[in-house]
Amino acid sequence: MRKRTNRLRRLSTSLPGRLQRSCADHQSLCEAYAERDGVLAAALNRSIVFSALQAIEQAWEQVPVGVDRVGAEER
Repeated sequence: MRKRTNRLRRLSTSLPGRLQRSCADHQSLCEAYAERDGVLAAALNRSIVFSALQAIEQAWEQVPVGVDRVGAEER
């Protein structure tokens, strides 16, 4: 399970600017936790997960035919 999760994480962060955006989103989440703003933290959590899913879907479409999309290994 961890191996697949790491592969999907690499796939999602392969898009230009995605890693920086993810870091900024998580920084905002940490700030919401520090301020004990549960409503904002919950909204940011949903946004982070949804954005990651969108990034995975977008990156998935860019993987060349003949390459294992999750493992990025040649078939």
